Amino acid sequence: MKASIHIAFGLEDRGGAYAPHMAATMVSILEHTARPVTFHVLTDASLVEPSRAQLRTLCGAHGAEVLFHDIVLPEAGVGNEQALARLSRGSLYRLKLAEVLPKDVTRLLYLDCDILVTLDIGAVYDSALDGKSLGAVQDAGAASRFRRFLFQRHTPLHGTAYFNSGVLLFDLARLREIHDMWSETAGALRRAEGNAFPDQAALNIVFADDWQALPAAYNTFPDAASRVDVPAVYHFAGGPGNKPWATDKYPLSDYYWHCRAQTPWGDPAALALAKAQRTQALEDAVLTAPIGSRKAFLRNVLRRLAREAKAVWDMMK
Repeated sequence: MKASIHIAFGLEDRGGAYAPHMAATMVSILEHTARPVTFHVLTDASLVEPSRAQLRTLCGAHGAEVLFHDIVLPEAGVGNEQALARLSRGSLYRLKLAEVLPKDVTRLLYLDCDILVTLDIGAVYDSALDGKSLGAVQDAGAASRFRRFLFQRHTPLHGTAYFNSGVLLFDLARLREIHDMWSETAGALRRAEGNAFPDQAALNIVFADDWQALPAAYNTFPDAASRVDVPAVYHFAGGPGNKPWATDKYPLSDYYWHCRAQTPWGDPAALALAKAQRTQALEDAVLTAPIGSRKAFLRNVLRRLAREAKAVWDMMK
C-alpha cells in the first residue's frame, strides 16, 4: 500500500462558520481517493474542541486521520496589516506549514476550504515538480489584463507568470532546505502593500522562480457546465456569494450539500437551517442588487427548480 497523502488546510473558525465547509471538502476528497489520507489543519483556538472531535470522528469513519497544528502569529510586524484585515488569519497559517509539520512529512498538498474534489487526489499529490519547491496552477483570471493588474499591482511581478494559491503542492524537503517560508513571505507582504490579494501576491513573489505549473484541472474555477463526473479540483474562488453553500448557480452546489450531509454538520435540521440562511441571504442581496443582477438571480432560481423537478421525475420513472 502506498504511503499516506498529506493534505493541509488553513482554518480560522470564528463562530464555527468554516469547519463545516472544510469537512465537506474532506468528504469530497475521501469519496474519490483510494490511498490513505492524513489531513493537517493549521488553526487556532477558534476551532473549539467539540468541532475537533467531530472532525476526528468524520475522518476515522473514512479510514483517514486528522491532526491539528495550532499556529501563533506575531502580534505585529507582519506588514500590510490594513489589507490583511480583510482576510482570514487562516490564509496566513499556511505560511507556517514548513515549521509546524513533522519533519518526516516531505510532500504536502495545501487546499483552500472552498474546494470540491471530483478526482483521486493522489494524481495531484504525485505530480512531478521537476526540482521546484512548489507546484501550482496558472491563475485563470490572470488572462484578463485588468485582473492581472489587480493581481500584480504594487508588486515586482509584472510580466511574469502568476499562480493561484488555493491549491499548492509543496516539496517540503526542498522548501525547508532553501527557504525560510515565514520570514520570506512576511517580507513579501510588506512589498505587496496595497495589492488586492496580498497573501497570494506574497507567495508569487517568494516562489517566482521556484514553482512548477500543474494542469489547469487541478485548480479550476467552476461554471454552469461543471459536473461531478468531470474529474477536477473545483475552486470556488471569489467573494462570499460565489461559494457553493451560498449560491445555486452551479450544479456542483448540489454536490456540496451531498458532501455536507455526510459530515457531523449534516443532520437534516442543521442542513435545513443552513439552506434557509442561504436563501434569506440571497433574497436580501437581490432586493438591493442592480436590475441586471436580479435577472441573473431569477435565472439561477429557475435553473435550480428545473434540476429539482428533473430529480423528482427521475425518481418517479
